[in-house]
Amino acid sequence: FYEIMNMNSSSHRYTQPPSSRQKQEPEDADQVIVQTDFGRGLIVRTRKIDGIKEIRLGDVKSSSSSPAFRRREPNMLYTPKDYPSVPPCIGDDVICEYGRGVLKEIADDKYTIELASWRLSGRSNVTCHVVSSPPKVVRKHALHEMDSAEKVALAKSQKAEAAKYFSEKDYTGALNTYASAVDKVRNVQHDHTSSNEVRADLVVIMITCSNN
Repeated sequence: FYEIMNMNSSSHRYTQPPSSRQKQEPEDADQVIVQTDFGRGLIVRTRKIDGIKEIRLGDVKSSSSSPAFRRREPNMLYTPKDYPSVPPCIGDDVICEYGRGVLKEIADDKYTIELASWRLSGRSNVTCHVVSSPPKVVRKHALHEMDSAEKVALAKSQKAEAAKYFSEKDYTGALNTYASAVDKVRNVQHDHTSSNEVRADLVVIMITCSNN
């Protein structure tokens, strides 16, 4: 086990060795959130050439391509060590042996996951129950990383949230949330993976949220 670090008098900073800056491999498709010796971290990529994991410490939510992330230089840890995933909580995005999904329930060491990587006809969701080992927690996708179905699902959840604000007579909160739902799907580009249900849901969201 080793770590590559550059220490100065004011802080500890883990920097990438110059030789590996020349050509970077693609980032991991599912970036696991792990518990390191230095706190929580995000495995940005696992290098195939040497098995080294590039772990961003502290900020585990931002995408590397987000404007907020690009404005600062993150603390990085480079190690071959396999750190464990942080404990999963309900609502976390997770990966298990069946794919990626959202953790819906935890009961007696049984994890109920609604899979996003599996899609049936209509609006049916695929749910699995994992008992062998806890699923790994992964960073939630940023908007630009989502496919059409994910964007529509996010907009539908915000539409439901806006309706709740409206019923509570919080009209400002409802208006802002309806507008946010429209923004999530404003630039959706359909392709061959977009089902008729996704296309129909998009039309409903655009019409109902815009009218509200």
